[in-house]
Amino acid sequence: MEFCNKQIKETLSIFGIRRSLNNKGNPYDNAVIEATNKIIKKEFIYQKKFEHIKQLKLEMSEYVYWYSNIRIHGSLGYQSPIKYKEAFLKNY
Repeated sequence: MEFCNKQIKETLSIFGIRRSLNNKGNPYDNAVIEATNKIIKKEFIYQKKFEHIKQLKLEMSEYVYWYSNIRIHGSLGYQSPIKYKEAFLKNY
């Protein structure tokens, strides 16, 4: 288990991601990120095989762009996050 945690920590570090841990056995502490992680795994991680870290970085960057700018989200009124943010800021 220690190796896996070290590997996860190193991988997250490569992308500049800070890890957030919840209480053991309680995924509801951070339900939004749990749902987001599930989507990323289903749409991106499980669909690919990466030959090297450079390929992973490039394709992850492209996926994040698509996810934020193009992919519509039902919870955001079927808008992309960027369009939702733009509409929100226009009203405030």
